[in-house]
Amino acid sequence: RISGGGTVVHGPGNLNFSVISGRRIPRKEVNLDRVIRALGTLDVQAERNGRFDLVIKTGGASGPVTCKVSGSAFRQTARSSMHHGTLLVNADLVSVSELLHQPPRDIEAGGVRSTPSAVANLAEISPGLSAADVAADLAESLRKRLPWLIVNLATAFIAASVVKLFEGTIGVVTSLAVFMLTTQLSRRAYV
Repeated sequence: RISGGGTVVHGPGNLNFSVISGRRIPRKEVNLDRVIRALGTLDVQAERNGRFDLVIKTGGASGPVTCKVSGSAFRQTARSSMHHGTLLVNADLVSVSELLHQPPRDIEAGGVRSTPSAVANLAEISPGLSAADVAADLAESLRKRLPWLIVNLATAFIAASVVKLFEGTIGVVTSLAVFMLTTQLSRRAYV
């Protein structure tokens, strides 16, 4: 993948998400916090770690165990960025483990190295949860943001229209301000 990152196993019970932005730097924390808030409405308490994975605490034999339920990868260009990730909802973790524990191949890559982690399904802490439930909740979360995105877009168009309307005046005033500054600096140089 051009975004680097570790291995992703696509299959039933696994959701994938992508955030494509006109920003050069991906807003990793913001994107993951939106996913965390959406999961919270399903009574799933997830948090992000320093590697931008989403993790949950599951009950282990000797106490709570932190397990990865989502990994992320990123791509940046001069004018845009992409953040994509996975969500293990109720995937077949035995098959995932078998697929991931293959002999390593000699591949030279320039991205961030993958770090093996204990993984879990979101359904382990919220029994009965399905990929469809999570997808619907994420879609609802985005739908709730839509009015604010439209307001922001409308405000940007209004601001651009005002600038266009006064373009001539702005150009003259800017030139006048530069001229006045140059005159002041010239006077100080001779004093």
